[in-house]
Amino acid sequence: MFYHGFLSSKPLLSIEIIILLLYGILLIIKINNTQNSLIDIRLIAIISYILYSIYTPVVYLIYNKSYYFRLAPYLTAYNYSDITKTVFISILFLIGFSIPIIVSKESKQVKPKEDKNIKYKKASFYLWLIISVLAFLWYIYPYIYLGLKDALNYDRGYRYLLFTNIYDSLGGISKILNLALSQYVILISFPMLFRRILLNKGWVKEKIIFFLYITIVCIFFLFIDGRRREVMYIIMMCFSYYIISSNKKINLKDIMKYSIYLILIAAFFISYQYFRNYFTLAAKEGVKYAIDAKRQQDTRLDKEYKLYGNEFGMVYENILSAVKYTPKPMLGKTYIEAIIAPIPIINRIIYYNDQTKIPLIGKWYSKLYPKIFDTGGGLGFSPAAESYLNLGFLGCILYGILFGFLFNAIYYKLCNNTYAIYYCLLLPQGWNFSRISSLGVTKEIFWYVFYYIFYSILIEIFARERKESKFKNE
Repeated sequence: MFYHGFLSSKPLLSIEIIILLLYGILLIIKINNTQNSLIDIRLIAIISYILYSIYTPVVYLIYNKSYYFRLAPYLTAYNYSDITKTVFISILFLIGFSIPIIVSKESKQVKPKEDKNIKYKKASFYLWLIISVLAFLWYIYPYIYLGLKDALNYDRGYRYLLFTNIYDSLGGISKILNLALSQYVILISFPMLFRRILLNKGWVKEKIIFFLYITIVCIFFLFIDGRRREVMYIIMMCFSYYIISSNKKINLKDIMKYSIYLILIAAFFISYQYFRNYFTLAAKEGVKYAIDAKRQQDTRLDKEYKLYGNEFGMVYENILSAVKYTPKPMLGKTYIEAIIAPIPIINRIIYYNDQTKIPLIGKWYSKLYPKIFDTGGGLGFSPAAESYLNLGFLGCILYGILFGFLFNAIYYKLCNNTYAIYYCLLLPQGWNFSRISSLGVTKEIFWYVFYYIFYSILIEIFARERKESKFKNE
C-alpha cells in the first residue's frame, strides 16, 4: 500500500534512481579496499548490476516527455508506473545482495603460494593450443561450409539457427564434436595458454604464437561473428590471472594505470555495441556501404530509440515485462532448474518429455515476443526480474542474499594462487549475472570448470605416458 500510494508522484523515479546509485556507490567504497579490488568479483557484480539497472530509467527520465514509452518500435509499450516499479525491485535485490557483504567479517586473503607448475613443459602449451585450434575450427565450420559472404547474408539470430541445422546434418559426429569441442573450450584455453607463457619468461616463440592466435580469434569474434562477450571474457580471465599471479602489492599508481586500460577497453565495447551489425555488413558489402547504411538508420530512428537500443537498454526490457506481465509465481523453480539443467543426463529429469528443452523463463518470455525467439534472438535477463518472477518483492531480497553469499564465497575462497584458475574462470560471471538468467550463469560455470578439469587430466595423462615412454627407451 505504501509503495502503490506514491506511484503517481512525479519525482518518485528520480528518488529511486538516487537511492539505487548512492547505495551502490557506498557498497563499492566498502569493498574497494582489498589487495585484489581490480578483479573483485563482488565489485564487478555490483558495478554491472547498477549499470544495467539504472541506464534505462535515467534515459527515460531525461528524454521521454510522455507517460508512455517503448524501448524499440517492435517492443511493448510501458508507462511511468511500470518503470518506477522496476527500479524499486532493483533496489530490493541490491539490498539483499549487500547483506552478506555487510555482515560478514573481512576474511584474511589466503597468502600467495607459488604455482606448483611454474615451469610448465612446452608440450602442455602446444596441447592446449591444438585443442583450442580444433575447437575454433569446429566453431567456424558453418562459415567454411557456406562461404563467408553467403553466411553473412543472414542476420545474426537467423544465422545461428541455420548453423545449428548445418551441424545437425552431420548426424552423430556432430553431437560428439559439440561436446568435445564446444565454444567454451575456446574461451578457457586462453587463460591456460596465457598462464604458461606468463610463468615461463623465456618462451619467445610461444608468446608470438599466442598473441597471433588470440588476435585472429578476437578479430573473428568481433568483426565477423559479431560477438563481444567472448572477447571480454578472454580479457577478464587473462587479466585476473596476471593480477593474482604477480604476487605484488598493488599500489595507487598500479590501480590508476590498470584503471585507464580497463576504461579504454570498456569504452571500446560500449562503442562497439552501436556498430556491431555494421561490421559484418562491411565484411560482406564493403566499408562505404556499411557507413551509408548506418547513416540511413540514424535518420530513421528517434533519439530515444537510439539511446535505448544498446546492451543496457535491451536487457531492461525483461525487467519491465516481469512487472507488467507477471505470471503465476514460479516459487524458486528457475533456480532449481539452474542447478539441474546444466548437468548432462541428469538434466533429462527436468526436461522429460519436453522436446524443445526451452528453460522456464524462456517459455514465458517467448510467448511475449515470439518473433524475436523464432528467429534465434533474445533480450537477455536480469537477476531482479528473475527473483521477482519467482517470489515477488520478497524474492528480490531473498535471492539477492543468496547471490551475495555466492559471490562473497567465491572471492574469499578462490581469489588466491592456490585456486587462481578457478577464480579466473568464474570471474566473468560477476558481469554476466546482471544480463542473463541464473541458468545461463550456472551453465557457463559448469562447462568452464568441466572442460578445464577434463582437458587438464587428459594432458597430464599424455605427459605422464610420454615421460614413461621416454624413460623406457633410454
